[in-house]
Amino acid sequence: MKKFIKITLFILLFALSFGVNGVTTSAELDSTDTTSLACNPNLELLQNGGFENPTVTNSALWDIFPSGTPGLVWSVSWIDGTGAPQIANMEIQKGFSGWIASEGTQWAELDSDYDGPDGPLAGHSSVAISQNIPTIAGGEYIVSFKFSARPLTGELQNKVEVLADGNLIGTVGPTLSDSNTVWTSHSFTFNAIDSLTTITLRDAGTPNDSLGTFIDNVSVKCTVPANIAPIANAGPDQTITLPTNSVTLNGSGSSDPDGTIVSYVWSFVSGPSNVDPADTVSSSATPLVAGTYVFKLTV
Repeated sequence: MKKFIKITLFILLFALSFGVNGVTTSAELDSTDTTSLACNPNLELLQNGGFENPTVTNSALWDIFPSGTPGLVWSVSWIDGTGAPQIANMEIQKGFSGWIASEGTQWAELDSDYDGPDGPLAGHSSVAISQNIPTIAGGEYIVSFKFSARPLTGELQNKVEVLADGNLIGTVGPTLSDSNTVWTSHSFTFNAIDSLTTITLRDAGTPNDSLGTFIDNVSVKCTVPANIAPIANAGPDQTITLPTNSVTLNGSGSSDPDGTIVSYVWSFVSGPSNVDPADTVSSSATPLVAGTYVFKLTV
């Protein structure tokens, strides 16, 4: 009389503790380089976001710095440059009128003078400031910053727009002012479309009035999408007949919706004899004796 062995494969699904399965998800990789361009959410991509450079040394406690000034990093452009110098200026303040920075000692005002504190103060214009940052096509990024209305100015004088590659991603204001700076936190997200993205903050308040829209602590970082747990699939139940005493356990039907499976772990759960299959996608369970076996696959 023939003897039968029924080999039952038990499927267990759960998310492993290392979250993204030891690899970077496709949303965080450039298809041309999957090693050096992984998202690091702790890496600051923007420079001089606190406007601490160049240092204001003028006794007026504010000054202008033409676009291209060493250490400034930001590119500056006039929004309406009629009658303005060819090179736009960023205005940076340092404790002017007893006002306080969000962090550090300096901040930027997105209305800038043509001549600075030692000039006639006769010309001024709203400005836009920009930086090019390295990005990963398809990756998600967050632009955050502190905003304050200029003290003792009108509501319409204080408004800022945020753009990524020229596309508007957020607006703050118009905002009422107080007797001192009142810094509020703001953030907006965007998805990069190329390996380089231009981030712009521009004054959208009353144009060319020289007053309003304080900015500090600008930051750009990538964000890591929430991981989706892999799905284990140990294949269908199998039945063999002695003298055949082995089966092939096949986990190739397993999948990871947002990454690549990096490990397959087969575990003996129950059966008439202890069998320890190798931890590979396809593994042999042997030697088997008459009875029912249950194996668990973890990915």
